[in-house]
Amino acid sequence: MRTSPLLLVLAACSSKAPAPTPLDAVAVTETRALQGLRCEVQVLRTEGDRPHIYAHDRADLARALGFVMAKDRFFEMDLARRLGLGTVSELLGDAALETDMESRVMGMTFVADSLLARLTPGAGRRV
Repeated sequence: MRTSPLLLVLAACSSKAPAPTPLDAVAVTETRALQGLRCEVQVLRTEGDRPHIYAHDRADLARALGFVMAKDRFFEMDLARRLGLGTVSELLGDAALETDMESRVMGMTFVADSLLARLTPGAGRRV
């Protein structure tokens, strides 16, 4: 007999776990004004500092997700940006000089600029 994955999901949802806390009952610890949002977006952080984002539409969700990711992963994103530009040695010193030279020879800045120039207006807004 074949078991439907949907039935398994429904069975898991029907367990006697406590109901989730409504967003209104959660204490606000930080408020930010984020330019470009059309409606209010709420970010609830759970155990392990995992963000749960509640938004009224996909555009606001994407903007809030980008903000949360940038806030949480700033150093990693900055290091990746510097790797593409060939400027890691500005941060880490001479140990990264060879990596910078390799990155500049590959011309990732030129590739990124040419890809960005070819994006459609809708895709450009999402980037």
